[in-house]
Amino acid sequence: AEQVARAELGKAVAGKDLIAEATARAVLLEIASMSGDNRIAARLGDELQWQRSHAEAMRSIYPPSADEHALMIGFAAAMADDASVVRGVLAQVKDSPVFAEYPKVGQQYEALLAERERLDGKPEAAIQRLRPIVGGDDALLAVRTSYLRALRAAGQREQALDQARRLAKQRGRAFAEAAHTGLLEAYNVGGSTLALLDEAEIASAMGRKQDAVEALRQFKAAWPAAELPRPLQARLAKLEGQDDRGLQLGAFADDLRLGRDAVGRLQLQALTTGCRGRGFAARRRLPAGLHQCGMCVLLEQPAEIVVGGQQVEQLLRHLRIQRCRSVAFLRRHADSPSGW
Repeated sequence: AEQVARAELGKAVAGKDLIAEATARAVLLEIASMSGDNRIAARLGDELQWQRSHAEAMRSIYPPSADEHALMIGFAAAMADDASVVRGVLAQVKDSPVFAEYPKVGQQYEALLAERERLDGKPEAAIQRLRPIVGGDDALLAVRTSYLRALRAAGQREQALDQARRLAKQRGRAFAEAAHTGLLEAYNVGGSTLALLDEAEIASAMGRKQDAVEALRQFKAAWPAAELPRPLQARLAKLEGQDDRGLQLGAFADDLRLGRDAVGRLQLQALTTGCRGRGFAARRRLPAGLHQCGMCVLLEQPAEIVVGGQQVEQLLRHLRIQRCRSVAFLRRHADSPSGW
């Protein structure tokens, strides 16, 4: 997506298409903010400066475009919890007549006001502001995303879980909901995917482990863990109880594709935290190709797996997989300790 956006940006600049340039710039900013890029703060300031210098020209082409672009910068800042940029955007657009003339842009303005309230430590005020909007069928997904953040900040887990599920189930709408300039498409699509990670985090915090397992499975199906940016890998690792000593495939059972010469599809759960000193530990780099499996949580390529024998045996029994076949697999790919 980033490569496509950069290519579109180059075309827009070469063709002097200001609206297309603003759209491509917004998409690149959305990608950076959703990826948790730690350089986003500087980019937000630069983008807001660019928007200010081009706002009048954009309005002359299409009236809502300048304000929607500014609001999009505000949403990216809200995702990064950058309150100063959110305030800067709101100060810039507060007197715009566009919000009354274009209701969907007005919704985005209300959502950014709610983000400011959340960042000011007033998530309940943000919830009250957005509740009437999200109660309607015409609520933008961007508004629901801000509502979800406010609910999580307020500790309203049950409602937040419901909202995350709503967002995750509306991927079709995420592609179709263009508002006026289409600036929200990447934000919506990415948000509907990240809502699955939100769902898993919320469900886990509520003790609903099976719900968390299913949400995480869907998230990794939509966005393979090996392709995740590092900040999102960190969220995934925290959710799965990993630490920096190794890769834990333990909080959830993952599908591991073993290839034609392996034993087929094996659901493997390896518990690693505190593995040393509690039984044996086997470490081995994965063979080439295995790290490409779509559901396997791999933070590095090739990755390392630390396998706790007792826990693996328990899971294998639970999954009714013959122990001899699993031992054969592990012996092919790890240096098994003596006596096993």
